[in-house]
Amino acid sequence: MRSKTADAVFEQRLKRHARRQASVPFLLGQSFESADATQHIGAVLASPYFHGATRLGNRLRKREWSLSVCGARCATPTV
Repeated sequence: MRSKTADAVFEQRLKRHARRQASVPFLLGQSFESADATQHIGAVLASPYFHGATRLGNRLRKREWSLSVCGARCATPTV
């Protein structure tokens, strides 16, 4: 039986692998070689800028969701 941390790491790796596999055919269609496409995708996934942008996007998506659920009363602070 694996711990929750091990499950989370496994799930992250699985998602990362799926993103790579989905992106390679697109790059191959753009006249990249297979090894080059894999190398570029690996570099992007290792980039702290990519992870920062992903986190920011997730936070903005969560903010928009919470505002849509709560409405205007959540957006204006009450004193």
